[in-house]
Amino acid sequence: MKNEKDFQYLQEDIAEFNLKRKRNELSLNEAERRKEKRAQDTKLAARKAGTKAKNGDDNIKNDVAKDDGLQAGERDLSVELAAEKARKNDKDVLLIEAAHILGDSVALLKPGVNLAARAKQAQLLNAQ
Repeated sequence: MKNEKDFQYLQEDIAEFNLKRKRNELSLNEAERRKEKRAQDTKLAARKAGTKAKNGDDNIKNDVAKDDGLQAGERDLSVELAAEKARKNDKDVLLIEAAHILGDSVALLKPGVNLAARAKQAQLLNAQ
């Protein structure tokens, strides 16, 4: 999981959220807020470019929907359906990690797999 970029992005986002929440303040200075917004947009653009280069896709999960000021019924339905389809086809890093954990658990439950015996052998080999 350490080499999974999307999972690293998720961890970075969670850490940033926790930091902002702990800081418990928000600047009312427009210039500072615009600077923060530009930094966030730059970070998302870099992630999008990296993911696009890696996958060769135009459907990027981190493509944040901009607030267009329209009500739900005023938007173009085809654009909304395409965005929903793209979200459904995106890779779910948490689901993939859960599948890896489940696979490891199943592998340990197979008959003939004696984890304690393998650990004991590894200890003996390391002791030599």
